[in-house]
Amino acid sequence: MTMTQAEQYAGKAYEYVRYLAETIGGRGSCTPQERQAAEYCAQQMRELGVGQVRIEPFRGAPSTYRPYALAFVAALLGTCLVWLGGRVAMALAALLSGLGTWGMLAESDFSGNWTRRLLPRGESQNVVGIVPAAGKPTRRVVLAAHLDTHRTPIFYSSAAWQRLFSLLVGLAFVSMAVSVVLYLLGAIS
Repeated sequence: MTMTQAEQYAGKAYEYVRYLAETIGGRGSCTPQERQAAEYCAQQMRELGVGQVRIEPFRGAPSTYRPYALAFVAALLGTCLVWLGGRVAMALAALLSGLGTWGMLAESDFSGNWTRRLLPRGESQNVVGIVPAAGKPTRRVVLAAHLDTHRTPIFYSSAAWQRLFSLLVGLAFVSMAVSVVLYLLGAIS
C-alpha cells in the first residue's frame, strides 16, 4: 500500500467517523439515532462492495446500568429489613439479598435473570456483512463494533478509575453474597 492509498483510507475513515459523530450525533441504545447509524453503516458497507449486508433486529436493553441498579436495590431493601428484627425479616432479607446477588452475577455473565424481566426492552439491531477471502481462506475473522454511544461514567476515564471501579464492584458483590449467609444464619438462630 502506498502512502497515497493509506491517506485515502484514513480520509475515508475520518468521513465515516465524522458523519456518525456530527451528523447523526449521540446514539443511545435502542434509539432512532442508533437505527440511523445502522442504516448508514449498512449503506457504506454495500458501497464498499461488502457482500450479504443485512440489518438484524433484536430486542435490547436501553441501559446496561439498570439491571445492576435493580440488583443493588434488592440487596439494599434486604438490608433495610434487617432493622425490623425477627426471623421473618431476616429470612426476607436473605431472600432479597440473594436475589440481588444472583441478579448481579447473572448480569455480569450476560445470562438471563429476573432483573431483565422487570426492565423495559427496546428495538436494536446489528449490521452484518461478509467479505470473502481474496485467496484460499486459512481462518475467519470477525470484526465487531458498537453502533450506540452509551454513556461511560467517570469510572472509565482512566486506568486508575477502572481499577477502583472493579474493586468496588467486587466488594459490593462479596458483601451481598456474605449478607445472604449472615441473614440466613440470623433467621435460623
